[in-house]
Amino acid sequence: MSINRLEHFENPRGLHSTYDERYRYEFCVTAKTVKLSVETVTDPRTGKSVTASTDEIGPPNSQVTWRGLANAVTAVIGYAIPINRLSMMLKQACPYFTSSRICSHLKLAAEMFEPIYTHLGEALADAPVLMGDDTPTRVLELNEALKDGGEVAEPKSDGLIAKIANLFGRVFDKKRQPGKKRQVNVSVVIGKTEPRDRRSYIFFFRTHLGSFGDLVSQMLEMRDPKKKDVTIVSDLATTNLVSPELHERFNIRYAGCAAHARRPFWRHRNDEPRICHWMLSAFLVLEHIEERIDALGRTSETILKLRGKFGRKVWEAMRKRCESVMRGEAIYGNYWPKLSHIYKACEYFAGTRSCKTRVNFVRAS
Repeated sequence: MSINRLEHFENPRGLHSTYDERYRYEFCVTAKTVKLSVETVTDPRTGKSVTASTDEIGPPNSQVTWRGLANAVTAVIGYAIPINRLSMMLKQACPYFTSSRICSHLKLAAEMFEPIYTHLGEALADAPVLMGDDTPTRVLELNEALKDGGEVAEPKSDGLIAKIANLFGRVFDKKRQPGKKRQVNVSVVIGKTEPRDRRSYIFFFRTHLGSFGDLVSQMLEMRDPKKKDVTIVSDLATTNLVSPELHERFNIRYAGCAAHARRPFWRHRNDEPRICHWMLSAFLVLEHIEERIDALGRTSETILKLRGKFGRKVWEAMRKRCESVMRGEAIYGNYWPKLSHIYKACEYFAGTRSCKTRVNFVRAS
């Protein structure tokens, strides 16, 4: 930036000028038209014509580039920007991106990558450990269809939606009463196809009228019958439990999230300081054990040694304390009724709130 010397100085000669660097920041969303010169070669003797391929620029028979297609998926699916709003953002720079065209791009992406999506889901079914949870969401069209007792229309039998629904489900039955579920959830299932290879992690997302437990149940239907042992890591809500008949076919073990187990004791530490601080101190000891493992080197031998020698004793002490609360025994001279926050927290920790079997807890990383 320069100064108009005549405006500010009577005599513009002999002035000393210096410059310093300053920074300003901005962002913008841009769209552009890519102009290509595509050669066509024709043999006049035979009439044969060959046109250069543009497949490296974008999908066949489409005017969008690969980057444009990826950005549309990222904006609408990854960042949940409404399609019409995205179109309004882009149309000033490039009128091509109408709502209908963005929808067609998303449909194209779904059709192209459906084989990869289904393959990842099928591969994840054989993982030894499955983790995940649900996120409630709203879809205006589905909410409108479900209003006043309505139901979601059945997809076309030969369409993409039906094909994926046959594998992973779409609308699930309620567990405790007749009828179909009506809450739209985005469920995620996470696992490693190769237990010792971090590169084999799969993060599998599914939007449906169901839950994490429903999705995992569908996946286990595709599981190799020889792979009997499977561990399911979740917050132990009833919606995260798999269907009962799968317990007869596989050795299913539930592992609760330690962060969920710790959270209520922290939340109510001022209301019930003595028992909450005791539990929180125990969680802190467990964290110190994990830090010691990191310091020594997180190998299988070190993990088994320190967790087995020290961590197991802490977990058992915490479990016994929670079971004492549930049996109605006095702790620090206090009793907690079944509807109290402390009782529910202890019930969750003891693994009886959602499951009839004992569960283990895993450290959130």
